[in-house]
Amino acid sequence: MTVFSLAAGLTISTLRWLILDRVHHRTGIPEPQQNFGRLQENLTAYQYLVLTHYNYYKFHSNMMISFAILMASRLLCHNTLPLWVIIGFLFLEWLFWLGARDNLRKYYSQGEVLLKENTSSVCPPETFPDESSSSRD
Repeated sequence: MTVFSLAAGLTISTLRWLILDRVHHRTGIPEPQQNFGRLQENLTAYQYLVLTHYNYYKFHSNMMISFAILMASRLLCHNTLPLWVIIGFLFLEWLFWLGARDNLRKYYSQGEVLLKENTSSVCPPETFPDESSSSRD
């Protein structure tokens, strides 16, 4: 049962990648250009970002795929669905769609800030006031 659960979860994640990730990218959430060479210096912040946004994105998106499979299975078995089941399904799909888009947008925008390319190759040095010129009374 454990192996089956893992296989089902990975299959749903692959379907999410194949379908929903591409739909989000084509409907207003562009993939960011990130420089993963900067990951090490921002690793803790990036892990927190994954924890607070990307994992929720995966949950919401995977639930959309799971519910769609569940509804297709139920329709194949029963040939008809009560109206309340259809309304409940559409409401949950809409809810998970909104949650997924919000979390993916936040993950991308905040990740881009953490891992964006440096626009200048030389960073200006920080300047500190000269302690010898300050008067101490």
